[in-house]
Amino acid sequence: MHHLLIAIALNAVPLVGVWKFGWSAATVLLLFWLESLLGHAGAMIKIGVHARATHKRGHGAYSAVDGKSATGSYFAHFSTIAISFTLVHGVFLIALIFMMAHNRPELTQFQVHWDSLKHGGLIVLGLVLLDLAMDLPGLHKRSFFWLETHTGKRLARVLVLHLTIIFGFAALAMSDSPVAFLMVFLLLKTLVDAGTSMSGDHAAIDSGFPEQPPKLLRFIDSKTRNRAPGKESLDAYWARSRAEALARRHRHEETMPGRGVKQSAQHKAE
Repeated sequence: MHHLLIAIALNAVPLVGVWKFGWSAATVLLLFWLESLLGHAGAMIKIGVHARATHKRGHGAYSAVDGKSATGSYFAHFSTIAISFTLVHGVFLIALIFMMAHNRPELTQFQVHWDSLKHGGLIVLGLVLLDLAMDLPGLHKRSFFWLETHTGKRLARVLVLHLTIIFGFAALAMSDSPVAFLMVFLLLKTLVDAGTSMSGDHAAIDSGFPEQPPKLLRFIDSKTRNRAPGKESLDAYWARSRAEALARRHRHEETMPGRGVKQSAQHKAE
């Protein structure tokens, strides 16, 4: 529940800033970028603490959903995508803001209010630290599946958010009422973040994979079926994909070899 409340609070910061204090669009967009960076840092701390507390196989031998990468750690997998994507986007965003402020100085919405950005950033930092303080004590009881789902939602949200910011930036420049557009964007972002924060917190390890294909998928398959002899049926494909996904999840939950033996030896020595 606290993830939902923190998601709402994080989005309330720019909403109040625009509505009450007249923050510019450039200030809010940079605050979004800063929120992403701080949120990633918080997620990376959770991953590191969970790895040390649980020694789950997923941390040391992570297998991605696509099944193509089964190499290093989950920390490396997450941080490489999150940080590299965010840093590249930050450079792109700053360049756009500088270009608009230089070429269109009459558009005050593209002037950065540095004091407002500092105050908003401190509030966002406080909320990220609050989220950490509420999650860290119980991380040793959490499954790897929970951690992967919880942190993975950040990557999905950030990808959508960054694309929205890029296209929204152009819309702001062409809009007759950039503040109105910005308020609508903030409200939509709040709804998306709240929706993703509510889902999956107590999901079972087999969630998302019912034993039978959905009825809609069966209907589409029946209307578009053009199966050659020996080609895999929908039911067979669904059963195989489900078994592979669940096997991957269960494999991640295993304790790394040697961990339990070392801990038992330490307890005996004591």
